Amino acid sequence: MNTDTDFEARWPELFEPLTPQQREQAIGASWYVLKDGFPLTREAAERITRMLVDDPQQFAILYAPYTEAEDTTYEDLAERAERGDLTAIPGTARRGPEVAEEAQRLLKEAGYDPEEKD
Repeated sequence: MNTDTDFEARWPELFEPLTPQQREQAIGASWYVLKDGFPLTREAAERITRMLVDDPQQFAILYAPYTEAEDTTYEDLAERAERGDLTAIPGTARRGPEVAEEAQRLLKEAGYDPEEKD
């Protein structure tokens, strides 16, 4: 697995059309995908950048916890959680077998197959 974290240098064509704020969000999401142990393939980075532009709401659902943590200290997040200030965005909490199947499909699209052994 390539652990190079200079995503813009690896795939400049994916990051070029983004605004500075979108670029930061895409880099943050890419970094956390890699940090969480998933391979960051070109296809996964392209999916992140495309989703950020084409479907920012879905991007926020999938990656907002990662990008919010970048801008907020963990102590602040912990305090907000204790006060009950951290809540799910209405309509975004999803549960059930259909969601698990969709999550597995999205992981495979991103280049991770949970059935493969390292």
